[in-house]
Amino acid sequence: DAFLESGRIVSTKGRHAGEYHNAGTGDVANGLPIVVMINEGSASASEIVAGALRDQRRAVLLGKRSFGKGTVQQLIPLGNNDALRLTTSIYLTPSGKPVDGGINPDTVVESDPIRDGDEQLERAIEIIHDMFNSRS
Repeated sequence: DAFLESGRIVSTKGRHAGEYHNAGTGDVANGLPIVVMINEGSASASEIVAGALRDQRRAVLLGKRSFGKGTVQQLIPLGNNDALRLTTSIYLTPSGKPVDGGINPDTVVESDPIRDGDEQLERAIEIIHDMFNSRS
């Protein structure tokens, strides 16, 4: 919650009453523009952060669709070193969208490992510049 002054970060929805996690006060970036880079390697907690920052209008997401690890699971020991992994609920962004299935970026930028440079980083810098210029 370091980049949110207040508001919902994430909620869960399952068979029982959902849980809600809200931000405490104190945006360490003091409202400065943020671009969050995501891709298929972004999963679970990083998706929760990205979804919260976008839904609270604190960040623009750039890159490719995230992995989509949007479930809460409980490990139940069965004995003999066996266990059952039971999905008990799903994560929802502040706007109520499920994290499962992935989060789409606001700006899609494919990465090309063959190309010199980092196209995603270059585009993120352009967006940050545009955001600063529009503030003045």
